[in-house]
Amino acid sequence: MKIAFVRKAYTPYGGAERYLSQLMERLAVQGHEVHLFAHRWETRDPEGGGRGQPIFHRVPLIPSPSFLEALSFAFFAKRLLQEESFDVIHSFERTLYQDVYRAGDGCHREWLIQRRRIDPGFKRITASLNPLHRSLLFLERRLFQSPRLKRIIANSRRGKEEILRHYGVAPEKVEVIYNGVDLEHFHPSNVTLYRRSLRKEFRIPSEALVILFLGSGFRRKGLRVLIDSLPFIKKEVPQVALIVAGRDGIGEYREQARRVGGERNVLFLGPTQRARELYATSDLFALPT
Repeated sequence: MKIAFVRKAYTPYGGAERYLSQLMERLAVQGHEVHLFAHRWETRDPEGGGRGQPIFHRVPLIPSPSFLEALSFAFFAKRLLQEESFDVIHSFERTLYQDVYRAGDGCHREWLIQRRRIDPGFKRITASLNPLHRSLLFLERRLFQSPRLKRIIANSRRGKEEILRHYGVAPEKVEVIYNGVDLEHFHPSNVTLYRRSLRKEFRIPSEALVILFLGSGFRRKGLRVLIDSLPFIKKEVPQVALIVAGRDGIGEYREQARRVGGERNVLFLGPTQRARELYATSDLFALPT
């Protein structure tokens, strides 16, 4: 089969990117012709097409302002995809031309509703006027109403319910497929391999409670709530460390940690390929999305 995947930025970091990378690799090894339409990518083979590698197609976009970036990527991706014939077009973005859509970023309409519950008044007003949110809602609506769209993949029952509730999609069109876990890569024996050495590297006491926050898109995944909880955790557990790993701006979260008196308890790592080591060294995983 000739299969096209769509992802605006393809990097080694992030759960969706790892999911996509493994999916493309296994399809390519099985003999399928795999293509990736992206604006940018990071890979050992910049052209792609080798064994286990997709063939890369660069999708142009207008980089600024952000709402034009989202709209232009969807427009140009559609135009490029229509220039070739594919058996399946599988999009990981809110785009305008696909057979399958993986809703890994959730339902944006529901996210805005939840955000309004916790944002102060002025932020609710600015969010309602933000052209980026309007653009994403436009793309989301066009995507779910597209007659070409045959299947939607949600990674949780809640994700499916939100799509059905907001967009009236036929239930049989939405499949819940949970993210798989490589039980050899993420094996409990990793604790003995990495726990002591990584805590030493990060200067975390061996007896400290280590909480791991791992994921990109800090606001959507609830990092603010987690940092706000640190003073309450410290009352029960004096020695606590919060490791934050993922791709997003950290300035406002550093300041927030300082305000709650937890700046010495939070370690920001940025994007990382050391997820296995981080899980092994941590006592708890927290993702209050």
